[in-house]
Amino acid sequence: YSRLEGFPSMFGDNRTSVNVDLVEVGIIFVFAVLAIVSFVIVLGYGKKK
Repeated sequence: YSRLEGFPSMFGDNRTSVNVDLVEVGIIFVFAVLAIVSFVIVLGYGKKK
């Protein structure tokens, strides 16, 4: 079908070399950085006392 009949265009799979979702990787990276920073702060605060 084409757009002239009012149906959406049909496309096949677009296979690329990208195998990961960049948004998911970004979210995981942000949480990992926050976890590491929090851990370092807790360790540093414990050594001051």
